Amino acid sequence: MRIRLGPVIAAAVAAVLAFSVTFVHASSLPLTTPPGVHQTSSNQVIRNDVRDRFNTRATAPLVGRATEFDGGGGWAADAGPTWSTFTSGVPSADWVNLSSNSVQRPTGSGYSAALVSWLVRQSRVQIEMRQLSPTSGGGVIMGADPTGADGLAAVGFHDGSGFRFGIFLLSAGSLSPCSPWLDMGARPGNRWRIQLTFTPATGGIASATLARFGGGGGTFDVASTCSTASASGAHSGLLSTNADPT
Repeated sequence: MRIRLGPVIAAAVAAVLAFSVTFVHASSLPLTTPPGVHQTSSNQVIRNDVRDRFNTRATAPLVGRATEFDGGGGWAADAGPTWSTFTSGVPSADWVNLSSNSVQRPTGSGYSAALVSWLVRQSRVQIEMRQLSPTSGGGVIMGADPTGADGLAAVGFHDGSGFRFGIFLLSAGSLSPCSPWLDMGARPGNRWRIQLTFTPATGGIASATLARFGGGGGTFDVASTCSTASASGAHSGLLSTNADPT
């Protein structure tokens, strides 16, 4: 299938998904509630990270899987927030871990989000995607509400003639351009690394980078051109509009 604008985000395979946060207060840890919910301003610089390498050795649902957490003492397995997955705002099981250390959305239709609860202050989210083709597209969301219907997204996609990259503001399940769409040409390469950084609580300007590896490699940077103040939710993760073999 060909991915077009409207909803523009298709399913993604991620070898590594990582979130980083700085300039936060660590009073809400350990992660018994969404990180950042009870945090306050602090002059102390603290960095907390959560990641998932999707290293399940057999096909298994993503929903309920625990991430790894590093609060400064090294990575600890199953110590971070767990994944939740939603299709059209309703809990679903469209996303699965694969035996190849990746995650995929092989079934389902309509808008879908795979999310973990995470900090709402200065944050960075990064995903690595492989098995790309003209039918592939994908991205990350941060500052999202619990079902992924609202937030800020950075996506690479195919518009019917070539690959594009941009930032979009998601509101009530609808995407609005929040940056120029960058033309990446006709070749996807063999791996994309998409990174989005912003401070959702302040509505500051967000920036995103897509690094493309393999044939037709390159780095593409965009900056938000609209207010991100509404993207102040406590979740981050992956987005998809259709099942896709990526």
